[in-house]
Amino acid sequence: MHAARALPAVDPELDAHDLGWRAITTVPGYVSGVDSPERAEYSIVQELLQYKAGGSDKAPRVGVCAIGGSGKTTACAGVAASAPVREHFSVVWIHMGDTVSPQMIEDAVVALTLRFCGRDTARRLLRLPTDADVVGTAARYMQSEGVPDAAKWLVIVDDVVYGKHDWLLRLLQVVPTATPVLFTTRAEPVVALVSGAQLVAFDALPARDAKALLAKALRRPVNGGGPPFSSTEEEAWVDSVLDMTGRHALSLSILGAVIAAKRGAWHPVLQAMKEQLKHLDYSLPPGGLDSPRSVRATLATSLALLPDESCRAAFAAVGVLPTSVLVGVPVLARLWRPQLEVAGAPGQCRADDDRGRGVSGGGRGYAVAASDVDELVDVLVGAGLIRCESDADRGLVTGVVVHPVVGSYARSLLGDACPSTHRRLLMDEYQAGVDGGRLDFFGWSSCPFWELRHDDGYLYDNVARHAAASRDVAALMSLLSSEWQDTRVRTCSPLAYQGDVEVVLASLVGVVNDANHVVHRTPALLCGVLYGVSVAFSDRIAGSRRVNIEAAINHLQRALKLVTRADSPCRWAQLQHTLGSAYNNRVRGDRGDNVEAAIACYQAALEVRTRKAAPLNWAMAQSNLGNAYNDRVRGDRGDNVEAAIACCQAALEVWTRETAPLDWAMAQSNLGATYSDRVRGDRGDNLDVAIGCYQAALGVMTRGTAPLMWAMAQHNLGNAYNNRVRGNRGDNVEAAIGCHQAALEVQTRKAAPLDWATTQNKLGNAYNNRVRGDRGDNVEAAIGCH
Repeated sequence: MHAARALPAVDPELDAHDLGWRAITTVPGYVSGVDSPERAEYSIVQELLQYKAGGSDKAPRVGVCAIGGSGKTTACAGVAASAPVREHFSVVWIHMGDTVSPQMIEDAVVALTLRFCGRDTARRLLRLPTDADVVGTAARYMQSEGVPDAAKWLVIVDDVVYGKHDWLLRLLQVVPTATPVLFTTRAEPVVALVSGAQLVAFDALPARDAKALLAKALRRPVNGGGPPFSSTEEEAWVDSVLDMTGRHALSLSILGAVIAAKRGAWHPVLQAMKEQLKHLDYSLPPGGLDSPRSVRATLATSLALLPDESCRAAFAAVGVLPTSVLVGVPVLARLWRPQLEVAGAPGQCRADDDRGRGVSGGGRGYAVAASDVDELVDVLVGAGLIRCESDADRGLVTGVVVHPVVGSYARSLLGDACPSTHRRLLMDEYQAGVDGGRLDFFGWSSCPFWELRHDDGYLYDNVARHAAASRDVAALMSLLSSEWQDTRVRTCSPLAYQGDVEVVLASLVGVVNDANHVVHRTPALLCGVLYGVSVAFSDRIAGSRRVNIEAAINHLQRALKLVTRADSPCRWAQLQHTLGSAYNNRVRGDRGDNVEAAIACYQAALEVRTRKAAPLNWAMAQSNLGNAYNDRVRGDRGDNVEAAIACCQAALEVWTRETAPLDWAMAQSNLGATYSDRVRGDRGDNLDVAIGCYQAALGVMTRGTAPLMWAMAQHNLGNAYNNRVRGNRGDNVEAAIGCHQAALEVQTRKAAPLDWATTQNKLGNAYNNRVRGDRGDNVEAAIGCH
C-alpha cells in the first residue's frame, strides 16, 4: 500500500500556494518599456494583447533570452505590472534558477492546479501516493476537467537554466494551451526546445531609454517631457557612456551610480572606463555567469575607483554572500571586520574629512575611505556595486542586496581566497567564543553552531552553504548532529534541516569520491566521513527512500572495513548501532531478514557498549533494540513484544527524567508503543499503560523544545485513544482526533511526508469510528483523510 499525501484540515499549504507565486516588483530605477516599440516589453505585451483580441485557443509561448544582468527578470516584472496585462491577466510567477528541484516543481504544479482547477482538485494532488507522478496526474486533471478561464492567466517562469530545462518542459505539461507562458533564459537552445516558442532576444537598450536609466542613476528627473541631458552634455560625455557600456542596463546603472557618488564628476570615471576597456583583464573567470565586455569593464572601473585596498577587499568579500536576498548590517560588520580594523588602525588617515570635496581622495576615485559599516556601505552603493535597503519609518539602513552578476565578479576577485573567506565569516566570527574542542567518535572536531546564543536571521539559513564553500569537513559533519537537527526544526522547520542535509550530502559525497582528499590518508577520519554520509542519506526525504537507505547501508559497510572491534571498539560499535537503524528502516529486501540484521547489529554494539563502560550509549542501544523486537516478524509475537518491553525498561533504568529528560521521554514513548502492541495480559490494562507512557513523555516533550518527538508522541497517543476499550467511546475518539490533528501541525507533507501520510491515515480511521457529530460528515472527513 502506498503512503498518501495527507492534507491538514485547515489547508495551510493550499493557503501558501494561494498567497505565493505572485509577480515580483520592478527594481528601483527601472525604465518602463511597454510603450516603446524598440523594447522587449513592448513586443511581449503586444503579443499578449493580440492573442487576447484574436480569440485563438492556442496561447503564445515566449522565450526571453539575454545575457546575465541584461534585465530579463526586470523586463518580465515590468510586463506583469503594466496596465494592459493587469487588465486582462492574472499572473503566476515561478522562479527556477540553479537550485530548481523536484519538490519545487511539485509545489509549482500544485499552485497552478489550485488556480486552474480549484481547491478540491489541488487537494487531490496532495493526497496522491508519495511516489506518484504529480505532473502527469495534474496534466490529466486539466484535460479531463477542462480549464474554462485558462486564457485569463499568464504564467511567467523565470531563470530557466540550460541543462535543467527539462523541468520547464515538465511544467508546461500542466499549463493549458490557452494560457500564455513567458519564460526567461540565458541560452537560446532552451527556447528552441519549447514547441512553438517565440524568441525575444535583447541586449542593448534603445538610446532614449539608456539615457533615462542613466539619468535615474544620477537622480535626475526623467518624467518632465524634455530630455534628461542637454545637447552639450550628450556630446561631452553621455554618448560616450552609452557607447562604452553598450547600452547594457547593469553597466549603465553602475556607471551612473559612480558618477552620482562623485557629485556629477564624470571625467575621471570615463577616463578610468577607457583604460579598463584598453587593458581589460580577462584572466578573471566570470564565476559561472556570462558577462559581456562592457559589464566586465564597468565592474573593473568601479572597482578601480574605490578609495583604497580595504574597500576593494571588502567588495571582494561580498562574493561569499547570497545574491538577490537582503543581507543585514550586522552580517556585513562581521564580514568586513578585517577591512574595518585596517581603516580604524592608528595612523590610518582618512582621505578627506569632507566627503563632498574633491574627486580623488587618497585612493583613485572616491572622497574618503570607510571607517565603519555604514560608510563602507555608502562607498559600495556609490560605486553601484550593491543596492541598499532602508527602513523609512526608523530611518535606518536594514541591509544590502547583491546582484548575481556582481556577486559572481566579487567571487572571481577572491579567487583561491574564497574558501578561507567563507571560513573566516563562519568560524572566526560566528563561532568565536564557542567551545569547539570536543571530538566525535571518529576524531572530528565539533562545531557546535547550536550553542550560539541566538540566530541573527542570517547564520542558520546560510551555515551549510558557508561550511560547504569553505570545504570544512568538521563543520559539515557537525551539521548532521542531532543537536543541529533539533535546533533547525525548533527555530525554523523540518524542511530547513532537509535543505542543510542536501548541501552537506553533496559536499561529503564529493570528499568520499575524491581519492586525493586529505581525509583518505587517515582511516579514522575517512570512516567518520562515510558515517556522516550514511547519516545524511538516512535523514534525507528528497529522492527515493529505498535508494537513500541502500546508500546509507553501503557507506556504513564501507566504513566498517576501515575499523575493527579490536583496534577501535567505540567507532566499531557506533557504526554497528547506526547500521542496525538503517536495516530496521530498510525498504528493499525481505522485511524479516532486515529486522533480524538490525537486531544482530544492535546486539553486536551492546557487546562493546556495556552499561558499566558506556551507560548512556548502552541505554540508546537498548531502546533501539526494543524497537527492533517490536517490529520483528519472526519468532513468537508475544515473546518479541515482551523482549521489547524489557529493553525499554532497561533503558529507563539509566535514562531518568532528571538526568536525561528527552531521552527518558523518548523511551517512555517507545514503551507506550510496545504496550499498545502487547498481546499478553489484559488488553484494557495494556492500552491504559500505553496512554500513561505517552502522557508522561509529553510532560517533557513540548512542541517548542522537541517538535518532531512531540508530534510522534501525539500520533501514538491518538492511536492508543482510538483503540482504547475503557472509558467513554465518544470521549476516546474525540481525544484521538485531537491528538492526530496536533501531530499534523508539525508533520507536514513537505517536511515529513511519510509521517504525515501515516498520521493522516490514522486520523481518517478516527473519523470513521467517530460516534459524535453527523455520520455523513464524519465519513466524508474520513474519505478526505484517506
